[in-house]
Amino acid sequence: MKCESCGKEAVRIVYNNGVEYCENCSGIKASGGAKIDSILTRQSLRVRSQSYKFEGDTLPPHRYDKAKKKWVANEEFIKNNPENVHNFLDDEELKEAGFNKLIKGKKNGNEKN
Repeated sequence: MKCESCGKEAVRIVYNNGVEYCENCSGIKASGGAKIDSILTRQSLRVRSQSYKFEGDTLPPHRYDKAKKKWVANEEFIKNNPENVHNFLDDEELKEAGFNKLIKGKKNGNEKN
């Protein structure tokens, strides 16, 4: 993993007060040592960066609408996964969510018989 402070490859990166440090720019040992309170290590930084990078993969296809008191199609899921939406939602749910272009039963605006 690269250190944001110096740009060099590092085995251990420590995240403290919004800044990353490695053994090259801060003098910490690459072998580790005792964990210090309130310091985030490379592992937690990696987990957080991957959660931002792959957040679309964790979206559920349905969300609960408190006003309607029922489960409805999740618009964010439809926008992020238009090619897989038919595995999770039917045409009626897509129509209700306002995504008429994704309905399989329609072709060029005309319904199939």
